[in-house]
This record gives sequence, C-alpha cells and structure tokens, in this order.
Amino acid sequence: MNTYLNVSFNDKDLAKKYGARFDFTKKLWYIPPNISEINKNKLLEKWGVKEINLIGEDRNYGGNDLFVDLIPKSCWFKNVRSNINSSDWDLIRKHIYSRVNYICECCGIDTKLNKKQLEAHERWHYDNKNKIQKLVRIIALCRDCHQSTHIGYAEITGNYQKAYNHLKKVRDFDDIDCEDHINRAFELWDKRNKYNWELDLSLIINNGFRIK
Repeated sequence: MNTYLNVSFNDKDLAKKYGARFDFTKKLWYIPPNISEINKNKLLEKWGVKEINLIGEDRNYGGNDLFVDLIPKSCWFKNVRSNINSSDWDLIRKHIYSRVNYICECCGIDTKLNKKQLEAHERWHYDNKNKIQKLVRIIALCRDCHQSTHIGYAEITGNYQKAYNHLKKVRDFDDIDCEDHINRAFELWDKRNKYNWELDLSLIINNGFRIK
C-alpha cells in the first residue's frame, strides 16, 4: 500500500527530487517502494499526511439543498484558504472530497465518473447580535453548484446565466421561484453588508491548524 503525501503544487519539484511519485488516479504524491530511508524520512517529515476529522463540524448545517450563499463584503477574500498554509488547505479539502467519495453534496453528481471539478465550500453561521461569522461546515460542491452558490461572483465573471440555469435545474425551480430565491439572498446580503463581521475560524484552529 502506498504512503500518500500532502504536497502542495509549489512543493512538487522538491518532493520529486526526494523521490516522491505522482498518482494520477488519486491526484496525490506518494512514497514509492525501494526509496532510501533518508529520503523517505524527509518526505514524511515535510509532507506526511496527518489524520483529520474536523471535530466540532456540523455536517448538517444548511442541509444539502443548493442555495445562493452570499458572503458579506467585510469578509470577502477572508476564507479558510486565505488564512492557512496551502498544504493544510489541500489536506482539508481532499479530506472533504474523500469522505463523500467525490460526489457533490448538493446535486449528487459523481465528479470522478463525469470528470467534473469538485470544490470545497464553507458554510457560515451568522451571529447577528455580536456580528460574528463563524465557520461551522465545509461542504463538497461540484464547480457548477459552487458557481450557483456564489451567483453574485458568477454575474461579475460573466457566468450568471449558467449559474442561474444550474440552480433552477437542481432545485426544480420555475423562473419565478428561482428569481425570488436569488432576490431574497441579495436582500439578506444587503442587510449583512451594513456591518463589519468578525471571522471565527475556531473549527480550524481547534483541529490543530495554524492561522497565518
């Protein structure tokens, strides 16, 4: 059985230098047999995969229906990915993908079978009294579902109609239902934008990951 490694894209050349090989099926680097003990120890020390479980995560939060989920402006570009090392983010997102067998948690598509991109989406709880945006769940979404979730960004990047059509299809909405859903999401977003929200990443910190 191969020993897999948590190698970021930026570290791939160094890992290869130490003798690591890439598994194109799993899209992970691993330690091949017959490698020197010195290089094996270097690989394990630097990129050895640690077991994670995200203790404290509420995997039911928000359910598994696809919905528009707009982040307040004060927390734009302040997600988990931007606050931890890239190798740690790779470890977390691959854990999220693996635990659902690379199946989108909203539309149910098998992303490996259909050669679709799977992405990790953060679900937040908003404490309206203290204005705290707390991470409570990370969900695996195919790229189409993720784009529909961030439909405001999809509009900016010229992908609004595609995101709209996907949301409509997955939720079995007619145009009236779909437009009403989107409008209510933007109304909530406008209300939240009146305040500066504090980001709570205790879910990540409590599971041993260091915030930058």
